[in-house]
Amino acid sequence: MYKRADELVKDLKVNISSPKLKVAQMSVGSARWLPAPGRFAFQSKILIMDEPTAALGVTEANSLLNLIKNLKDIGLSILLITQRIPDVLAIADRVMVLKGGQRQDIMDVKKLLLTM
Repeated sequence: MYKRADELVKDLKVNISSPKLKVAQMSVGSARWLPAPGRFAFQSKILIMDEPTAALGVTEANSLLNLIKNLKDIGLSILLITQRIPDVLAIADRVMVLKGGQRQDIMDVKKLLLTM
């Protein structure tokens, strides 16, 4: 299990010294967004992230966004719930805008960026 976790941590370019490291020994940012190795070991198809960058500093948030890009590259779908528009524009393919719990629109990010 540790060998597989170490492979996943390296593949995803997560910056921790060892998969045996206890969460209490990690920085707040690393502990917050470190993927659970067991989930990827079971070949999950989707990862739901609710405000994952909310309590992170700029450097940690950028690291997380890079991790999300890496996860997308290996074929994992990400559902990112956030209010941080720069994060959305940096990594999203499509955006669903909600207001008062009601869907307002679904937009293609590439087309949206072309109109800006």
